[in-house]
Amino acid sequence: MKFREKVEEKVYDERTQKISQNGLAICGVISIFYVIGRIIYMGFVKDRLALPEIILLLVFCAVLSFNDLKNNNFDFSEYDKKYDTSPTKEGKRNRFKRYALHSLVFAFAFATMDIIFLGDIFSKKIWLEGIITFVSMYATSFIIDSLVGEHKVKKYNKFMDSLEDDEQD
Repeated sequence: MKFREKVEEKVYDERTQKISQNGLAICGVISIFYVIGRIIYMGFVKDRLALPEIILLLVFCAVLSFNDLKNNNFDFSEYDKKYDTSPTKEGKRNRFKRYALHSLVFAFAFATMDIIFLGDIFSKKIWLEGIITFVSMYATSFIIDSLVGEHKVKKYNKFMDSLEDDEQD
């Protein structure tokens, strides 16, 4: 056995790996809160859009989602309820209701923040822009949620089928 293998065996056991993962997770959470705080600061104090921070936040979300899919980490629960992942029409309808509800909440929050950041809430122009923002964010969020969610369900069902096939062999 080489010296490096001996050192890795002694130093990098499961407990050490878990401690490292927890430390990285805490750093990630702190980074996300910093970026969100910076976005709010830029919006309220500097009165400008924090585009680099928004892009960084989207990159964080994309990396976490990619990591979950790559490692077959499927989480279909929300508020202690498991989503219906069946490929039936009823299962798909229930998932699309969930996508619609999430998109509605996201679009409402986004449009509300847009109206607040734009200034004069008594102006008709601001409300028209808020409605346009709401509709566009709802459509965009629904499309993205549907595509990502259905891809995740399809991959989950394929993974579960492969596990069942392995059991039968």
